[in-house]
Amino acid sequence: MNAWFKISLWLLLLLPVGALAQATSQSFTVDQWFGEPPTEPPSIPANVMATPVASSQIDISWDASTHTAPVVGYQVFRDLVQVATTAGTFFADTGLTASTTYSYTVRSFDGFGNISSSSLPVATTTFALSPPAPDPEDPTGPSRQASQVPLPTLVEFSLEPGSHNARLAFTTSVPVWYSISYGQGETLTEGQIQTDRFASDHVTVLTDLEPGTTYTFELYVTDRFNREVLLRQGMFTTSERFAVESPENVLGLQANAVDSDVSLRWQNPSFTGFAYVRVVRNHRFYPLDPWDGFVVYEGVGNDFFDTRALLEFDRQYYTVFVYNLNGDHSSGAIASAVRGVRIPPLTPPPVVPEPTPTATSTPDELVLSTVRVSDIEFIQQDELIVPPVDTVSLLRGVPFIVRLPYETVLPHLKVIIFTLYVPEGQPATVSYLLRSNPEQTHYQATIPALTTQGEHPFTVTVYDVQTERQHTVVGTITLTAPDEPLPAGDPTLLLLLYLFLLSVAGLFATMLARWLWFLLYRRRREAAEDKPALS
Repeated sequence: MNAWFKISLWLLLLLPVGALAQATSQSFTVDQWFGEPPTEPPSIPANVMATPVASSQIDISWDASTHTAPVVGYQVFRDLVQVATTAGTFFADTGLTASTTYSYTVRSFDGFGNISSSSLPVATTTFALSPPAPDPEDPTGPSRQASQVPLPTLVEFSLEPGSHNARLAFTTSVPVWYSISYGQGETLTEGQIQTDRFASDHVTVLTDLEPGTTYTFELYVTDRFNREVLLRQGMFTTSERFAVESPENVLGLQANAVDSDVSLRWQNPSFTGFAYVRVVRNHRFYPLDPWDGFVVYEGVGNDFFDTRALLEFDRQYYTVFVYNLNGDHSSGAIASAVRGVRIPPLTPPPVVPEPTPTATSTPDELVLSTVRVSDIEFIQQDELIVPPVDTVSLLRGVPFIVRLPYETVLPHLKVIIFTLYVPEGQPATVSYLLRSNPEQTHYQATIPALTTQGEHPFTVTVYDVQTERQHTVVGTITLTAPDEPLPAGDPTLLLLLYLFLLSVAGLFATMLARWLWFLLYRRRREAAEDKPALS
């Protein structure tokens, strides 16, 4: 496994002082770039589009830039003045003036300070504040037509309740902003969710619900003419609480420092019952639970730009937790950003001498150093897989659970981190916290499906807070393609198979008919040639 060490997937946990909540110098560094830093800028964002959706909002979208290094984010300029920095490829510019023309350009940048040239400017005009009064002398003019703009309607609506959360998604005929009020029974005092951003597709989550309880809700929307419409009202009942597996974590979490800001990006899992993600920040250490720090984002997005996060502290630690509809959260995906350091430098972990057994040594003092790769368990498709040595074979495209038996590590406060190398990924490494299950039999994390076939080296680091020692084991996951049988009962495939067999049968019948005709023709000709000789 020496080649794996050359890949530089090392973990560094500096020694803490006291309890974890009081630590100030711990760090976990993962090298995410290999080779010399690039000097060329990313490609210029292409296909920039500016679309007015209201009298106070214009939506700007563009294609993702390409680069030899990860593209960290984009700068959006309105009339040559920067108005936003985002990690995604979309920005809703709100708070604009009605009936006003604005021009937009976009630039991309990487984590090494390289910035692309600006895109070609695109301009558009916000809508009028309200429909003008109809002109009685011109019943067919634009004023009359504007006043007859239809009210917003509901195109699609779905509400999926769990035991503690309810996921609500709906689509409207025109861009609107919405307000949702809900409460137990017939009251609507439990909570309210609203947004002032205009959009046609909406997804939100009602949180902190009681299991087995009936709730009433009302959905109001407001269009660009400030007309409020009640689109849906009804009732739903949350399910009873039941035990479920820990939700999958996000995939590909990366955090990049941009001056005093931090660009965060990840990929949400796609399991049934996914509710939302919560991003927690802490300047001391990685948040170990959803309440261990400052909540900077909560929603269903895939990126977030944490502005001024590094203004007071040189380093910020982030953990992204995934919630399902039952209120369960994942173990957490982790990343950190350092001010002035685009990509963390390669730093090997400190060498900790193994303890020498003595008459005064206790068993607990030796447990930390005896964790092996064979102690790590993997579960995929309800099958328990234990690495025979330091390599384990898993299926590509299927989520899996990685866990460590509870008794293999010290019983007091500790941090266990699973880090995975993703070939051709951005970032090259992803890290997850292993959290104790309710039964306290294992420390585990649910990892989303990996799609790149081949070898994925991994490390599991156990850090003991009390003894200030750490132990790292290194292994490899080999991904293999799962069997993909022909789907049963697919009418399209059955029709194609039928047509193929029919064509083969037709060809065979044609060849057989031609052969019989030739044989009959030959016999008749031979018979005709033999008749004169007999006479």
